[in-house]
Amino acid sequence: MWAAVGATLSAGLFAGAAIYVNAVEHPARLSCGVDVALREFAPSYRRATVGGHFIMRPAYGRIGSVGVGGLEVIGYDASTGQFETHFVDNQGNAERQTLSCVDGVCTWQSSRARCVHP
Repeated sequence: MWAAVGATLSAGLFAGAAIYVNAVEHPARLSCGVDVALREFAPSYRRATVGGHFIMRPAYGRIGSVGVGGLEVIGYDASTGQFETHFVDNQGNAERQTLSCVDGVCTWQSSRARCVHP
């Protein structure tokens, strides 16, 4: 019984935090503009990935007039001080990249591609 109570409490706390982040924290960061949001998100990603953890996020955009999307997994490599990303798109292509954010500009770089987001 105590295990069920503990599990229910943990699930409730996690759900409450997720609702807060999605309803309050994330929109507040984005409302400050891209430059401020990028400066704010980079340390958050680094803190979230300490100890071998990672972040998974949907990534959607356009290349010219073509809509593209997929799943990106972001991890932090403390030995290099860089973020590493693994991206799989909606066509089944997979790409491993490094991600760096400097002065509000994020750059994804791999052996085949480079993407910059102001």
